[in-house]
Amino acid sequence: MSDLNLDLERSLNLLQDANKGKRLKSVKTVNSNITNLTENSKQVNLLLYRIANKITTLSLHDKSETIREISVVVLDKIIIQLFDNFTNQIWELFDVSPETYIEKLEPIKRILSIIQYLTFRLLDKQKDCNFFNKDRDNNNEFVIEKDSSEEVRLLILKSIHNFLFLLNTVCEEKSNFKHEKDQYNFKNAINCIINHVEFSNALSQSLADTFPEALKYTCLCVEEYSKVIIIPPKDDSNKVILDNLYTLSSHRRSGVRISAINAIFYVVSNDEKNTPDACHHLAQRLFDSVEKVRVTTIHCLGKWLMNLRDRYSYQANIIPLLLTGFSDESMNIVEQSTNYWHDTGMQYIEENKERFRDEQQYLSCSLEYYPFKNERPNIGCRTMVSNHFGKLMGALKTEVRDWLDETRLKSIQLLKHILLNVEENVTINMCQVFSILIRAFFNHSDETLIEIRECCRIIGCFIPFADWWKIVCPEINRVGTTQHSLAHLLSILSYILEGCNPKMSLDHNSVRDVTLILMEHVQTYNEKVTSAINRIMTVLLCNFKDYCINSMECKIEDEFYNIAISCISLSKDTQLETAKLNMEKFCNIIKDVYKLLEIQIHDKYCSKILQDMSGNVNIWNKNSVELAVFLEILSNFDIYYVLTLQDIKTILRILLDKNRDAEMKLKIFIKLARYFKNLPNNHNDSFLIGVNEEWFIQDIIIPNLTWIAGLTQAAVRSSALSALFTLLNSKQIDIYVISSNIENVLPSVLAMLEEDKKTTRVIACKILSLLIKNSQNEKSVLSIDCLMKLWSNSLLSRMNDASDEIRLLVISIARDYYQSLINRMQVCDIELYRAYFENDYNILFLHMDDANPKIQKNIMEVLKIAGKLTPELVLSTIEKYGNCICNSQDEEDSINNYISLKYFTLKIEFCKKSINDINSILAPMGIKEFVNVLCCKAILLKKYNEAMEYQINCILNFLEAIDDHEFKYSKVYNAALCQLTTDLRRLSQLSSKHLNEITINNKKSVPMEHCAEIVLKCFRKLAGYKQNDSNRKNALIHISNQLMRIYFRIHKTNLIDSILRAIDKAISDNIPFPPLDVVTHKYLRARHFLFKGKPEQSFEMFSETLANCTNISKKNTRQILIYLVPMALLHDKIICIKMLNDYNLQFYIPLVKAVVNGDIKNLTRIRDEKQEFFFNHKLYFIIEQLKIITYRNLVFKVYKLVEGYRLHINYVQVAFNMAELSSEIPLMVSYKGLHTFFVLDSFSLIKCYNFIAVQKTIDNVVSL
Repeated sequence: MSDLNLDLERSLNLLQDANKGKRLKSVKTVNSNITNLTENSKQVNLLLYRIANKITTLSLHDKSETIREISVVVLDKIIIQLFDNFTNQIWELFDVSPETYIEKLEPIKRILSIIQYLTFRLLDKQKDCNFFNKDRDNNNEFVIEKDSSEEVRLLILKSIHNFLFLLNTVCEEKSNFKHEKDQYNFKNAINCIINHVEFSNALSQSLADTFPEALKYTCLCVEEYSKVIIIPPKDDSNKVILDNLYTLSSHRRSGVRISAINAIFYVVSNDEKNTPDACHHLAQRLFDSVEKVRVTTIHCLGKWLMNLRDRYSYQANIIPLLLTGFSDESMNIVEQSTNYWHDTGMQYIEENKERFRDEQQYLSCSLEYYPFKNERPNIGCRTMVSNHFGKLMGALKTEVRDWLDETRLKSIQLLKHILLNVEENVTINMCQVFSILIRAFFNHSDETLIEIRECCRIIGCFIPFADWWKIVCPEINRVGTTQHSLAHLLSILSYILEGCNPKMSLDHNSVRDVTLILMEHVQTYNEKVTSAINRIMTVLLCNFKDYCINSMECKIEDEFYNIAISCISLSKDTQLETAKLNMEKFCNIIKDVYKLLEIQIHDKYCSKILQDMSGNVNIWNKNSVELAVFLEILSNFDIYYVLTLQDIKTILRILLDKNRDAEMKLKIFIKLARYFKNLPNNHNDSFLIGVNEEWFIQDIIIPNLTWIAGLTQAAVRSSALSALFTLLNSKQIDIYVISSNIENVLPSVLAMLEEDKKTTRVIACKILSLLIKNSQNEKSVLSIDCLMKLWSNSLLSRMNDASDEIRLLVISIARDYYQSLINRMQVCDIELYRAYFENDYNILFLHMDDANPKIQKNIMEVLKIAGKLTPELVLSTIEKYGNCICNSQDEEDSINNYISLKYFTLKIEFCKKSINDINSILAPMGIKEFVNVLCCKAILLKKYNEAMEYQINCILNFLEAIDDHEFKYSKVYNAALCQLTTDLRRLSQLSSKHLNEITINNKKSVPMEHCAEIVLKCFRKLAGYKQNDSNRKNALIHISNQLMRIYFRIHKTNLIDSILRAIDKAISDNIPFPPLDVVTHKYLRARHFLFKGKPEQSFEMFSETLANCTNISKKNTRQILIYLVPMALLHDKIICIKMLNDYNLQFYIPLVKAVVNGDIKNLTRIRDEKQEFFFNHKLYFIIEQLKIITYRNLVFKVYKLVEGYRLHINYVQVAFNMAELSSEIPLMVSYKGLHTFFVLDSFSLIKCYNFIAVQKTIDNVVSL
């Protein structure tokens, strides 16, 4: 022992050595030797005290963290050894007098002094203080700083916790004491020597540590300290600790929050007066995102409710928090809350046996009608909640207005569980509960609405109707209630009725009261109000059917029907199905009561409604509920039967007056149109709005087709026209009933063809289609004269409509129109209306180049039908406007269409001639027609070689016939030759796509080249005549155009010069040519100039061609613009952007913008993308020349930005670099038509006058 003491003395002396290594070694030596001091003697205890003193004063403040850690471990061992020595002698305390009792606790005081120094290392700068009650020694005050190491602070807290745990173990272990009073005296003695204020302050400051593990152990220290200490009633020292614990309860780490909640539990259990504040803070933890935190909170609340000494005083604070756990998303928490609540109720019953003796003996635990899944709470739980029900309502009324959805939801869930426990006692505070439910409806979520519904069902289950009706009814009828609030009140009423016991709560008088209150508010134009009324009606008709029947006997069935039909009128989507189902249930009840059919039921009640509403029709507007009900009756008249017909007529006449509200009329016409549309599906034909009478069309439809300015009025006209169309289109209506009104109907419908709204024009066309379709027999409402004027003067002009749909409709009408004429017209009538037919065919042929292929195809079909009526007129029009057919983008299809139409018409014409005059066939023209038929037939059979042979032989025969003087100057034969050459060119184009070569008269040749030879023969034949004949020259220019087209296609443009010389000689004779041939000739000549490299002459010729070209054929104009747009840019002119869009040349728009903006990069990109297109049209060289104009525009933009007289080349260099162009700058100097192109890199560019034209070009583009 002496050796051990010497070793320890030597180590203790080295603790203050300047060498860190020696200090560390000495501390380790003390740590290793301290375990050998196990003897329980006064000498050993004194040595331990001396070691502890040295450690606390020296090593505990060492700069080395390792030394401080070992020092704390040494002190912890000393504390444990001293406490064990004290525990072994605890029996000596019980044989001394009370005066010397505290003196025996001197070891505890010494341990507390060690704890004191350890604790100071946890705090900020503190002066010396005592943890045990004794006078301070002012001379021994010194300042101790907080330890900077988190690990050291954690070890100190563990040491303090170990001491408090050992102390608490001794206090709680009964085997350490002989008598119970000895245990109590020992605990009081411990409380006497501990300075509670100092210790509490130390722990509260330690709760502000930033190290989470240190915070956890501090909470554990607080737990153990609360078990040991006894707090006087007026002592507030724990408040400081609790304030810090409340802060930690919201710490970001869940482990710290759990430790803080456990510490709060023990502190409050020891000091119950802090329970209300603690409950306030723990309420927030019930919303914690971590389940373990919520579980800990529920355990804390449940134990308080069962174990607090003054628990009855704090039930109002704890009960709502525990009941909140019933609504938690975790089933574990719900189960724990349920168990604690049940145990608390049973404990309350046990503690108040006398009070509950009668209830337990005579009342059943279960109810006959308990419609909830929850198990009914025991009587102890119900009594506790009832005792504090009034206090809870005030808090709930505040929480339900919280701005957080989650808080509002939890509040309503809590109210639900409170009501389940209060049951019938809720009547006392019914007004407050009702105000809470109303408030909860504002800004409610779907989950909140479910909980509100459950609360209302609970009220309906436990409270008689008379009690809650006295509160609900005045609120609903209160003056100033908004529609929003009314919807909430009615929803609450519906939910309460859902929970009512059908056998106990209501009777027929109650149903009558509810029905009358609904009748007062059913006219409210609000979707939520209507939805609530629907739910109330569903509950009444399903759950209280027997009472509803008794109410019917009390004569309120009119109100029931009015409510039902109003709900149908005002409901939408899913609610509409509910409303219709309610009407069906009501009708079934009426059937049982009055033994009526469903038709009789609607007839009986609907007529009363209409009679009541007809008194105020003049004040209806688009938002009137009466209008909605009327529209419902109108759209379902096959249900709401005959007696209402006269009432509907009266109301319709007033509502659809031309001076009434347009939007209201729009609604009515839409309903009428839908009703008429569904007429073919209805089996009841009793109501057709008196369509066989004149009043509907004369007084309602026609006045509303009058033009009035405004978009709404246009919609009214469209809907009225739609109603008329659906009426005429109905299978149950004879269209001939409008024959008496045709003079009034037709002008109104024709006026609708000029409407701006496309829908109106479409419906007008459909009505006229119906009239024309029904005009194919003698009973037609339209005469032939009226039919011809209707088509030619009105409908045919719609072929120019911008809408493809309308143009297709007009073409379908044309099919019916010509079929009607074929059925009704005689030969004499055809000659009488010949001018009409010529005009019709001309217009139809002009639209053969429409961009829509469906329109082209349908026009072909119409012309085939027309060919049956007047084949010679169709054939002559084909010869005249053949170019319109063949100018389509798909050339092969268009030529096939042309040949098919021509063959169809020729066959009809030739058959008629062969029957009438066989000699006409033997004449040259007859042979031509015969060959045409054979040629067309061969093409349709895809025998192209045979067709070419027919056509060529026919032309050669014609050339021989022309040598005869009789035919030489004949206009007919010259025109026929023109047509033959045109057909040959088209046929050769078609054949060249399918055949590489053809065999004509045993000679093989290429189709297009052989065609060029034949046409050239015709051209030479006509050019060889020296007589100045206009017919010959007209044929000459036409054939020259065909020949130039062929040369362009076979790439032999060098042969065109000789043709142009012959034409120029003919033009010098001052004989006028046909305008169309002249325009075509100039177009071909302009292309020839372009190919020869004469852009100036080509541009002038293209411009002149565009100016003289008619707007009838868009494709001809488009062909001119394809060449004119890039050439115009080359001459500082720009084609209008709108024109490019109109003629489907949008790909030129970015090209124009690139040139004007000086965007070389974009210009190159467009050139590469459209390279094939530019090569095919011989425009690639023009696009390359546009680069020069683009460079010039770029330089000009730089010049405008610099705003100086001189432009340095560096500025241009920067612009070229930004445009990602070459460093070399190409420039062009132009003066009086002379151009010089060179490269600059160091000169200055001086302002020149040719920029003026560029300025005008750019300004034009900006304006576009």
